[in-house]
Amino acid sequence: MDPLTGATSTPGESAERFAARVGTGGATAAKLQAKLDKKRRELAAREDEMAGRKTEKWAALGSAVLSNVFGRGRGLSGASTVLSKNRMENVAEARVAGLKTEVAALEKDLASFNAVDPGRFEPRTVVPSRTQVKLLRSALLWVY
Repeated sequence: MDPLTGATSTPGESAERFAARVGTGGATAAKLQAKLDKKRRELAAREDEMAGRKTEKWAALGSAVLSNVFGRGRGLSGASTVLSKNRMENVAEARVAGLKTEVAALEKDLASFNAVDPGRFEPRTVVPSRTQVKLLRSALLWVY
């Protein structure tokens, strides 16, 4: 029995064949792979958002500098816009960093499912109960 997945080997199955069968993952690994794919798509979208936020910040900064140099007023116009864009960029960077750690953790979990060490299997003796026995064939023989 594999304690990680809960799978049991079939009678007569070698440990290597069982490890190969468990290594394909099954339903648990498929769910984990789907979750990993979803997080990767979300990470790509957030990275695009972060790049857009950087562009917005630099555009706002350039606009503020030009309006202060060529503008009529002596105050700092556009400073609040630049600070807001900078804050939004920092939030986007934090989201990307968080998603990168989640993706790395999911990749590690998926690798542990695929790399199966036969030493982790627990040997168990299974005694069939009356409900677990199936009648495969019934025959009548008459000898005289």
